[in-house]
Amino acid sequence: MEYSNYWKRTTSWQRQRDSLCTFSLETDVVIIGAGIAGLSAAWWLNQQGTSSVILEKEEIASGATGNSAGMLSLGGHLDYSVLAEDFGISAAKEIYDLTKESFFLLKQVIQKYKLDCRLEQPGSLYIASKASHRKIIEREYKTQKELGIPCEFLDQNDLRKIININSAFAAVRCLEDGAVNPLKLCQQLADLLEQKGVRIFEKSQVQHIGREDNKVLLHTRHGVVIARVCFIMADGYFPLCGFKDRKLKKSKIIYSLATAPLSRGMKSVIGWQGKEIAWNSEELYDYFRVLPDDRIIFGTSTEQQNPIIPEEVLSRNRFYLIFPQLQKLDIQYCWGGMVGVRDSPFPFVGRLDKGIWGSGGYNGEGILMGFLAGKLLSEAFLKKKRIPPSLKPH
Repeated sequence: MEYSNYWKRTTSWQRQRDSLCTFSLETDVVIIGAGIAGLSAAWWLNQQGTSSVILEKEEIASGATGNSAGMLSLGGHLDYSVLAEDFGISAAKEIYDLTKESFFLLKQVIQKYKLDCRLEQPGSLYIASKASHRKIIEREYKTQKELGIPCEFLDQNDLRKIININSAFAAVRCLEDGAVNPLKLCQQLADLLEQKGVRIFEKSQVQHIGREDNKVLLHTRHGVVIARVCFIMADGYFPLCGFKDRKLKKSKIIYSLATAPLSRGMKSVIGWQGKEIAWNSEELYDYFRVLPDDRIIFGTSTEQQNPIIPEEVLSRNRFYLIFPQLQKLDIQYCWGGMVGVRDSPFPFVGRLDKGIWGSGGYNGEGILMGFLAGKLLSEAFLKKKRIPPSLKPH
C-alpha cells in the first residue's frame, strides 16, 4: 500500500503556462487557493468581465478538494431531519436548494465545455449501520419527502438487492447525488480559466497581506499582486491565512483508501451495480463509492487533528468490517486531508475585513459548497446579488 493520493498518482496533466509568481502585476481580484472554491470564484468573476489572479501555496487542488472522495451530495453534513429539528424546516429547505443549484450549475459548466472529469449521477445510499439506527433512516426519509427530495426508503431486504455489505439494516436512497474525479475537475477548470486570461500561480504562498491606497497587496516570496480586493478560499486551511470566523472550529482530518480494481467475482458478491455513493449512520461515519475503473474509495471521518494516518485506517479494519467478503482485495493507496468544520450547518461566505472577502467551513461537503461559495462571493462583490443571511461570517 502506498501512502499517497490515488487521484494524484493516476492523473497525468501537463500545464502549458507559467506556474510561479515571480513578478509584480495588478488585477481586480486576487484569490488565495486553487481548489474548487477559488477556481469557482475566478470563473464567475470572469463571466462578468472581472479580472482575477489565483495564488496557490502548493499545486492546483492540493488541499481539501483534491484530498476528497469526489462525492457530490446535496444538503449539508447534517441529516435533513436534524437540520429541520435544530434549525427549522426552512433551513433544511434552504441548504437543499442551494446545493441543488450548485450541482446544476457545475454540471452545466462540465457539459458545455466537455470537461473530462468523470461526472456521474448514480444517486446515494444513507445506510443504517445498526438495527437501532433504522429509526434515524425512517425519520430522514420522512423529512426528505416533506422537502420534496426524490428519494425512496429501502428495508434490509431491498437494500441487500442493491449492495450486499455488512451492518446494513435500512437506507434512504436519494436519486440526485453524484460524484466526480475532483482533481481532474479542478485541473480542467484551471485550463479553461487560463484560456480565458486568468493567471494561476502554483508554489506561490502568500507571506504578507498589506494595504495601500485602497488596494490590497499580496506578497509572495518572489512577487507581489496588487488588487482591489482579496478572496480567501481555503476551507480547512483557512485559519492558516490569519483570519477567523467565530463559528469555525479547528479543521479536522479525513482519511481515504483506494483499493485495487474489483474482480468479476467480487463484483458479483457485493452487487452494487448502480454504483451509488454511500455513507453510514455512525457518528464518525464511513463513506464509500465505486470508481469507473471498479476500485472502491473508502473514507472515514475522525476527530483527530494530526495529519498522520491513524492505526485503524492503516490496519484497514473499518473497510473490512463493512466489506468482509473482500478480505483478499488489496488496498493500494491511502491519504488524508483537512476540511473546515463550522459550528453551523452552513458555510460562511462574505466580507471579513476591509478589502478581504472569503469563504470556508464546508464541513466535508466542499465540492458543491465550494463551487456555490465562489459564485455567491463573486456576485456579492460585484453587487449583483446579496449573500443569504445564513451564510454570512461571524
